[in-house]
Amino acid sequence: MGRRLTATGAILVATLSSTFALARLVDQDVWLRKGILALIIVAGAVLLVRRFLRSDLLPTLIGLVVAAFTVAAMFAPGSALLGILPTRASIHELRALVDSGLLAARESTPPISGNVGVGLLVVTGMVVVYLFAELLGVGAGAPAWAALPLLGLWTVPVVIGARVHTWVFVVAGLSFLMLLAVQARAHEPAARSRRRAPDALRRRALVASATVVGVTLVVALVGAPSLLRLPSPVRLHTLYDLSSSNSTRLDLGLDLRENLQRDEDVLLVTYQGVTPAQLGPLQAYTLTEFNGSTWERGEPGDTVPVEGQTLWPQDDPGGGADQRATITIHDLGQDRLLVPGEPRTVSVEGVWAYDPTADEVIAQGSPPSPFTYDVAFTPRDLSATALSTLDPRSLEVDPELLEVPDTGYGQEIADLTREVVDAAGATTPYEQVLAIQNFLRDDSLFVYTQTIEGARTTDAVWDFLTDRNGYCVQFATAMAIMLRTLDIPTRVAIGFLPGETRPDGVNAITAHRAHAWPQVLFPDVGWVRFEPTPSLQSGDAPAWAPTPATGDEPSQEPTTTQAPTTAATSQAPTTGPAATTPSTTAPDSSSAQRSNVAVVLAVISGVIVLLAAVGAWRRRRASGSTLEHHWERAVHALGRAGFDTSPALTPKALARAATERLDPDAAAALDHLADAVATERYGRSDAPAADPVNVDLWAEQVVAAARAAGRQAAGTRH
Repeated sequence: MGRRLTATGAILVATLSSTFALARLVDQDVWLRKGILALIIVAGAVLLVRRFLRSDLLPTLIGLVVAAFTVAAMFAPGSALLGILPTRASIHELRALVDSGLLAARESTPPISGNVGVGLLVVTGMVVVYLFAELLGVGAGAPAWAALPLLGLWTVPVVIGARVHTWVFVVAGLSFLMLLAVQARAHEPAARSRRRAPDALRRRALVASATVVGVTLVVALVGAPSLLRLPSPVRLHTLYDLSSSNSTRLDLGLDLRENLQRDEDVLLVTYQGVTPAQLGPLQAYTLTEFNGSTWERGEPGDTVPVEGQTLWPQDDPGGGADQRATITIHDLGQDRLLVPGEPRTVSVEGVWAYDPTADEVIAQGSPPSPFTYDVAFTPRDLSATALSTLDPRSLEVDPELLEVPDTGYGQEIADLTREVVDAAGATTPYEQVLAIQNFLRDDSLFVYTQTIEGARTTDAVWDFLTDRNGYCVQFATAMAIMLRTLDIPTRVAIGFLPGETRPDGVNAITAHRAHAWPQVLFPDVGWVRFEPTPSLQSGDAPAWAPTPATGDEPSQEPTTTQAPTTAATSQAPTTGPAATTPSTTAPDSSSAQRSNVAVVLAVISGVIVLLAAVGAWRRRRASGSTLEHHWERAVHALGRAGFDTSPALTPKALARAATERLDPDAAAALDHLADAVATERYGRSDAPAADPVNVDLWAEQVVAAARAAGRQAAGTRH
């Protein structure tokens, strides 16, 4: 009973700690107290039933019934009979809660809070996972397989890349190791028997262990370099790492492996005084460090006060007439101020600081919501003629602005880049930048989509250049990294497209205008925006970065890099030139594919669980058959030697009767073997089984001693 209680406790802790993997996705108030109570009730019921029944499966089935009563009492007490027993009304109520929870999971921004349906889903999942883990780890005696249902709780955070606290890994891992250790003790051979193991058996065990260790080391040393080039199924960084606030409306996923998930297209910003074309994109922050799949967000550098000076990383290059805009932030939820991508001055209430290195205006405290500020900016002279005479490669810059991640595919990206610029006949840095922009912007080569293909390599940029499907983050990142292979300093800016003018004359920016674009550092003029995202989503390219006019010869695609792509789905743009979301879209086949994959994975998991349970049952049966086989061998040998082996004798009675004619070691072995047989035949279902190695040793000793006793008796008769 003590071992079973300890194993049950280990599974309880493993289940509860694994549920904390969802902590960043679902608020603990939704599920924690009800989940703990439900686990305790169900675990107690199963433990009590196992105390009196030998069956492996029946306690689990009873646990499912208790779980149903518990869930009904917790989430639908008003419609449950006596507040506990599920009724048709309570089932309908629970179903409505499930639908509500699924809807919240699809449409809400994590962490989800205040939704009872989500709490029902989490608590039910906890209980079901516990029951299956307990069935495998305690009922079937296969603790290693108990990890399979526990992994179900880790599936959601792993798939979507939510961060998990370190203590969750530690506690879940330790509790699972405790389960393995407790269940292993049930099969631990007696110390006395281990000491009597023959030297040959010890040598075989030593050789087997050395072989396993050696093969493992060889596989690790030889296979590691190849394994490191395989794509990781787990994203190590998410939007949570990159945003400065827990509730930002700047909802671009900056991991290139991530699909573009968008909340409701709510109003975020309004402005007056300039047109969208005059304002251009509003910049929130910039990124320079890319690790092959994700843009890393660094800490702010040295800052200066905002008031009373021009905010620009370089000396003010001058330009045309000042433009003035009054901007109102309605609901953004971040600490970076939105500013135009030109030299500017800002008048804003509160304490703000400017980081010249990142070109970011940062709130020193929590900004109010909503709030209004004034911006005066000076457009620079960024004509194609002016930029064509400047060489970005002549600048001494931070090495991060030129760094290409070491993913094993840097040379492939560099080769493709060189083919593109050569095909365009680009010789100057400006011409090369323009060639890369127009290559990516060509909608006959690349398709704008909000869903991303699964990882094929360790480099997300190379995957994008091969699959040719993505949204603004993929286009901007690809251009930045391709230009870095030409030693042209680049970074990526994050912000919003300028929106559109409403009938009342006010310009409006909504959540779906969130955008990413690359910036190139030119001498004298500083950072310059380019636009590789197709025009259907991003609008016209900047005036200094023209694209081929309609009717011109399309750019020639390098023949060595042609990759099959699906034809671009025809999409009708929304009103305005800078539409980021098509008003109509073709059915997204990737959703159906993901659903099919989920079904297949569910079926495979079910089959694995079933096979594990059947395998554990067969091992128990096989163990019993082996024990009976050895007992029959020993009894047969004793009978041939003249011992009393009457079927009326119990195993222990037979052993006591034969003790006088056997040497002490053989008598002890027969006693151990008889105890094991008696336990197997008449003992409790959770009684520890005898170790097969010891059973074999005991049987061999008894058979040898019986034969010796038989020869001695025969000699005495003659």
